[in-house]
Amino acid sequence: MSTLPDNLRAYLQQRLEASQPASFLVDRHGLIESLQGDCAVYGITAEAIGKPAAEVFSVAAGEELEEGATAVFECINIEGVPIFDMHIFGRAQGFEVLLQHTQSQVTSMHELQQRLNETSLKYEHLRASGDAASQLNHTFHQLLFRMDFFVLERVAENQFHPIGILPEWLKSWYPELAVFATSNPAERIPYLEHFLQQARPLWSSPSTSKALYSGIWQEERPDRERMHFRARTLNIDDRNLLIIECAPEEVREKQNLLQAARQAALHHSKLQREVKKKEVLLHCIVHDLRSPLTSMLGSLEMMKEEEDPQERDELIEIGINQAERQSQMIDQILHAFAAEIDAWDREGITADEAPQLVEILKSVQRANRAACESKGIRLLVELDDEREAIQAFGDAPQLERILNNLLENARRFTPRGSAIRMKLDQTCIGAQDWARIRVEDEGPGVPAAYRHTLFQQFKQGQNAGSIGLGLYYCKITLNKWDGDISYYQPAGGGAGFELRLRPFGEDHVGSSAEKPLQV
Repeated sequence: MSTLPDNLRAYLQQRLEASQPASFLVDRHGLIESLQGDCAVYGITAEAIGKPAAEVFSVAAGEELEEGATAVFECINIEGVPIFDMHIFGRAQGFEVLLQHTQSQVTSMHELQQRLNETSLKYEHLRASGDAASQLNHTFHQLLFRMDFFVLERVAENQFHPIGILPEWLKSWYPELAVFATSNPAERIPYLEHFLQQARPLWSSPSTSKALYSGIWQEERPDRERMHFRARTLNIDDRNLLIIECAPEEVREKQNLLQAARQAALHHSKLQREVKKKEVLLHCIVHDLRSPLTSMLGSLEMMKEEEDPQERDELIEIGINQAERQSQMIDQILHAFAAEIDAWDREGITADEAPQLVEILKSVQRANRAACESKGIRLLVELDDEREAIQAFGDAPQLERILNNLLENARRFTPRGSAIRMKLDQTCIGAQDWARIRVEDEGPGVPAAYRHTLFQQFKQGQNAGSIGLGLYYCKITLNKWDGDISYYQPAGGGAGFELRLRPFGEDHVGSSAEKPLQV
C-alpha cells in the first residue's frame, strides 16, 4: 500500500476503518488473553479477558489451528451484532481472531438484488410493448455491464447461455466462455461444480428471490498474474441466472487485513519468544552467579570463628577463587551478548590488523602451558609446515579468547598424562578455501545426546557449573567473521573442535596434505 498515491491510501484507510476491525488473542488453554480494537461492536467487553473464548464468543469455539494456518468464516450473523467476517490465525500458543464488519457489503448486495428485482418488475409490466421492452432490456444489460458482471441464463441442466454485454475481463481470463454459445461453465471453472449443485433447490423454486453466494476463488495465469472471482445465483422473472463478478473490492480489502493481521501475529509471536529468552537469561544469570557468592559468604562466616592462621589463609584463598570465578562469569555474559550486537567491518580490515594465526596459537600456548602442566597435561601446537604465515579475517583478541575458552573446556575433561593439541592448516571445502584450527583432547568426548545443542545459548552440556555461553560466544563470533565452528570426534577418541576462518588475501589460500610439525 505504501507505493500507492496518497489519495488511494487514504481511501483504503477509510474503507478499513469503516469495517471496524477488532481482534483478540486466545491462549493454548482457550482463554482470552487480550483485546485489540473496538471489540464491544461484536459484543466482547474488557471483562472477557481471562475467560474461555468458547463462552464469550461461541462462534470461535472448537478452533485449533497449527502455527501459520488460517481459517475464514464469512457473513456471520449473530443477534444484536452487525454481520461480520471472522479470520482465525494459528500461532505457537493458541490462536488469534480478527473480526471485520461487513454489514455495508451485505447491504450493497441486497440493494443490488432489489434493483434487479425492480428492473424485472418493470420489464414484466412493459413486456407487451415491444419498443419499451426492448429499451428496458437494453437498460438491464447495460446495468449488468456497468457493474462488470458476466451473466449467464440456465437453459437446461448444467447448460448456460450468456446474456447481455460481455465484460472485458472475461476475454482475458476465460476466453472459452467469451462467446454467445451454450456451455457448462463448470467445465472451465471447476470451482463452480459444487456451487451449481447447491443452486439446484433454489432454481427449482422460481418464486424465491433469495440469492446464493459462492466463496471466493483465485485464478493464476502463466505470467503469475492473479485475479479473484465470486459467483451468485438469482431467480428473475422465472429465469435462472448465474452471475460471475471479477475482483470484488472487498477481496482486496480482506487481503490487506489478513496480511496485516498475519504480520501482527508473527510480530507478537516473535516478541513472546524474545521475552522468553530474556526470562531464561535472567534465571541463568541469577542461578549461576549465586553459587560462587554462596561460597564466598560461607568462607567469610567461617573466618570469623577460625583462629588457625593457616586455615584462615585457606578460607581467604577459597573466597578469592570464587570471586574470580564470578568475575569470569560476568565477563563471559558481557562478551557473549556484546558479540550479538557489535558490527564487524570485514572490508575495513587491513593486513596489519588481520590475525597472524601461527603467532596467536603460540601466544595461547604460552598463556595456558602452566595451567596444563599443573594437571600433568601436555599442550602441543601442530603447524602446517608448508607455510607459516597464515592470516585470516577476524579479530586477534577475540580469537585468542575463543581458543582460551576451548582449552579451558579441554583441561576440565582431559586426564593426567595425556595431551591437548592445537592444529593449524589450510583446506578447501567445495569452492571455498579455509584456514582451519583444530583443538583436540584425549578425554571422554561429548556424549551424542549433547552434541546437537553444544553451540546453543544456555546449553551447559556436561558442565553444570557453567552459565552455558562459552561455546555460544565462539559460534556467533566466528559467524560474524563469515567463519564457523563445529564439533567432531578425533580418530583416537576424545573431543575435537574445528574452527574455520576465511584466509586474508589471495596469496594465503590453498590446502596442504603434508605432515604437520609439532612445536
